[in-house]
Amino acid sequence: MTDEILIIVNDTTFDKISELHVAADIYTAAASFDAVVGGGKNIQEGSRIKIAVNGKKSFDGIVDRVAKTGSKSADTVSISGRDLMGLIIDSHITSFTTISGKTLRQVAEYYLRQIDFVRHLNITYNAGAEALDVPQEFIQPRPGMTVFDLLSGIAAARGIHFYLRADGNIMFGRPQGYGGPVFYAWCRDGRNNTLDYNFTSDISQRYSSIVVYAQDESTDSTDAASLNKKATINDSTFPGNFAKTLVIEAQVAGVSPAAQGRMLMEQQRFNGWKLDYIMNGFTQRGSPFRPDALMAVDDERVPFTGECLVYGRQFNLKKAEAVYTTTLTLGLRGLA
Repeated sequence: MTDEILIIVNDTTFDKISELHVAADIYTAAASFDAVVGGGKNIQEGSRIKIAVNGKKSFDGIVDRVAKTGSKSADTVSISGRDLMGLIIDSHITSFTTISGKTLRQVAEYYLRQIDFVRHLNITYNAGAEALDVPQEFIQPRPGMTVFDLLSGIAAARGIHFYLRADGNIMFGRPQGYGGPVFYAWCRDGRNNTLDYNFTSDISQRYSSIVVYAQDESTDSTDAASLNKKATINDSTFPGNFAKTLVIEAQVAGVSPAAQGRMLMEQQRFNGWKLDYIMNGFTQRGSPFRPDALMAVDDERVPFTGECLVYGRQFNLKKAEAVYTTTLTLGLRGLA
């Protein structure tokens, strides 16, 4: 084992970790973890937990479950939980509220600042999301709705994705990676830095074009031309010589439903084109593997040469079986 793995529960650091599994995916609301920790008999559910790889934070969340087993010779403590997005999923709105003329960020500031631990997180835009975040005339949260469902619904109406990055930032925008490639995977001419791979290309849930009919909720105009909008998004990467068109009705906030159609098409491409790699260790060139990063791929088996976006990451550590790997889920870059 070359990487230093530390689990910090409240103010106590644990380095005797016999098992660890951490799963994070941009399109799954909350990342999760489970671990078997030596010396952790005093860990309690509800504790704040951070997981560091070579000193860099790779998980920030809450312990949901503690299980203890033992014998005369040894005790075993198993813990599991979710990242801080789990608290947003579990936080429910408690009263009827009418919100008028507010942007997504303003609504997020109001509700997220009421949630313990989450209130201190940064809220960040990317990929032009700030320009799409126009005020909406009326938003009507209802009791019992979760804060996550409220914010993700408002975001979707703007063609924006709502997710939590590994560095703790709450992100409104589009997963795109930052800068150049951070990670590299290659298999060519007898050189290979991957342990295993799995590639799937599936068009059964993809469409060559998406037509969005929408009513704009961000305007108080009664003019039909201002209220009713239409956008057609074409996917130039759709294979074959035939057309498949998806028609949806939506409510949007902004000048066009095109952004919402593009986001939906990107999610279809993600679900239809997946390249998974099992890599040795938890890091590459000193950086812990993480979602929302770019990976340069040169693989003659797929075959594919180009840059991919890391959508999912799973750390897998089992000392007894000498397993110490990361599974990465890659997708195509960019909007269709």
